[in-house]
Amino acid sequence: MSLRILVVVLFFAGLSLSGIANSDGPISLVIAYRARPETRVAFRTWLETKGAAQFARWRAEGVFAEIRILFSPLAGNAPVDALVLLDFARYTDSGRWMRLEREYPGGLTPEALQLAAPVSAHLAEGIARGAAARREPGKSVCLVAFYAVLTDMAKYRDYARGYVEPQMRGWIDAGVLTGFTMLANQAPLHDPWDAMLVLEYADLAALARRDEVKKAVRAQLAATDPAWAEWSRDKSDLRKELSLFVAEAIEISALP
Repeated sequence: MSLRILVVVLFFAGLSLSGIANSDGPISLVIAYRARPETRVAFRTWLETKGAAQFARWRAEGVFAEIRILFSPLAGNAPVDALVLLDFARYTDSGRWMRLEREYPGGLTPEALQLAAPVSAHLAEGIARGAAARREPGKSVCLVAFYAVLTDMAKYRDYARGYVEPQMRGWIDAGVLTGFTMLANQAPLHDPWDAMLVLEYADLAALARRDEVKKAVRAQLAATDPAWAEWSRDKSDLRKELSLFVAEAIEISALP
């Protein structure tokens, strides 16, 4: 067997092992974009206007079930300028998006492609999600974390649900967090991320209380949840934080 064929075989074997398309359940697609410094402002404006309207139409047409657009408000502070998170009810539903990309790479029109480019696109499994009963998206501010996973994905899923999720729900109960999304990349190669966490804080004041609330919730869990306490002693060998950055949500209004 030639080296080239061997590499291809191992690559697709790796995709199978990491879980790609092993069921027709819900799946998410995370697309990252980079703009040139001189077109960054124009790209955000496009996302807030023509882009938001186009994505709203695609959602109304059933191309995907839900969408979030996040934009980093601080130039140079993040590995990407914008993220689009598309949720599909079934894995096979993503095929319609793939066909749409023949005309709109990364969902961008020719006009938008003059301003920015998609730099990565990854299918991801939703590990856990949560939201507060009352939310004001217009005031919220997000933190996005990219991680490299240092263990097998099955153990990481258990860790995320047993260690990370209880903290997120504690932060929601404390009134600072209004939502969270945890995703596991279905082709984990460490670049640009194996796992991703999006934290939606109520506002900047809530984000400013992040460390204070984190400390209080962790102390409570350590005293009341033995399973969580066990995970807290074992987390260093499971993942490595690659980046942590602030992002703002761009509203996707419903069509009239």
